Amino acid sequence: MLKKLYIHNFKSFWHSHFEFGKVNCLIAPNNTGKSNLIEAIEFIDNLLFSRDTQDYNHNFKELTNYRHDESNIKFELEFELENKVLVYYDLFYYKYTVKFNITLGKINNIDLELDGYIKSIKIDTNHHKDISAQAFGLRIYDDYLNETKIENYEDYINKLDASRYSKFNFKYSLNTLSYQLEASLKTKQMVQNILELQLNTKNELIKNVDFKNIFSKRIFSSHYFHANLIKNNPVESSPVFLNKYGTNLIEFISGQDNETIEDISTSMIGEVEQVNSIKIVEAAYKTLFFIEDGEYEVPLKKTSDGTVHFLAIMSALIASDKSVIAMMFEEPERHMHMKVLSTILNTMRDSKSQIFFTTHSGEILRELNQDEIIFLYRDEDTGDTKSLNASRIKQLDKIFRKYKYEISDIVKDSVLGYIGDFNG
Repeated sequence: MLKKLYIHNFKSFWHSHFEFGKVNCLIAPNNTGKSNLIEAIEFIDNLLFSRDTQDYNHNFKELTNYRHDESNIKFELEFELENKVLVYYDLFYYKYTVKFNITLGKINNIDLELDGYIKSIKIDTNHHKDISAQAFGLRIYDDYLNETKIENYEDYINKLDASRYSKFNFKYSLNTLSYQLEASLKTKQMVQNILELQLNTKNELIKNVDFKNIFSKRIFSSHYFHANLIKNNPVESSPVFLNKYGTNLIEFISGQDNETIEDISTSMIGEVEQVNSIKIVEAAYKTLFFIEDGEYEVPLKKTSDGTVHFLAIMSALIASDKSVIAMMFEEPERHMHMKVLSTILNTMRDSKSQIFFTTHSGEILRELNQDEIIFLYRDEDTGDTKSLNASRIKQLDKIFRKYKYEISDIVKDSVLGYIGDFNG
């Protein structure tokens, strides 16, 4: 989970701090920087997860805050992560705080710090059932670990749970290829295995740390689903990730395992009138049908926009939590009835992924806890984008009730005044 984010000199941000929870609803009037926040996190995701260090010569000047005369862009991120991973015959469990300090511009560098705990057990060679993973050293992470990968899996998990943690602290600088690892000798070996550190005989790094080994999943995905595009302009692309507008929805669903497809199909029952399930038929191309009243097959392109939008959101929430740490949904309420919105919100809370979303719906706002709401606003002196967690505004519940949770009214100056005044 992304807990803290600091953005400096990127687009409309200048010394801008954010604190996030499990579910984060962004209340953002026009031109307050919501799109810039999405772009910033997508930018960071690409920078870290693509490992494209060769792109550091990029001219970042076009991304800087035009209101200020400074060359370097800075990001600071703090994640809290935990996971299990099988590497060859070692089953690891770790939990740590991950801190990134990123500078781009005249100076390009990424500093990393991991502070946490780790433990491991050995898997009997006869109990490892994934031949490809054994042969090529492929990692199998928690979401995919089960009896099909490890024989007597539950027994091993019980043994792992009973073992003791060891503490470690790891620091690394991309520019200098320098690192520090504070831990016991045995724990150092575990951390080296987890991070795949390549060292020479002097224990010096000879290759950059691959950030993909810190995260078991992609960091961020952003979705602004368009029902019309999904219905009329479907595309065939990699089913691993659902794209921004959902146009590869059919490919994405068809690429899931049977259990996940069944979960997506079942999510429609009781939420969409008459729809009992979905099915995908493969002929010259793939077609998705909604099954109504148990017998009528209605093709996706002839279904209501609300039904398609609901299917796209639920597919992302159910299937993407294995591949993405955090997901952003823009305006999930479009074409939706409140009953369905409650289901979506509850599924967001139950998802393994961290959730961000924007909304103009008072009905959704009514269902949220204050610690799930973040206001974005412009600094009245500089015009820079800032944030404020709703829990810091006293008597906000009374204001919400008075204005019947209508966001367009609540954000007016006559209601809350200058939001920055609540930021102390």
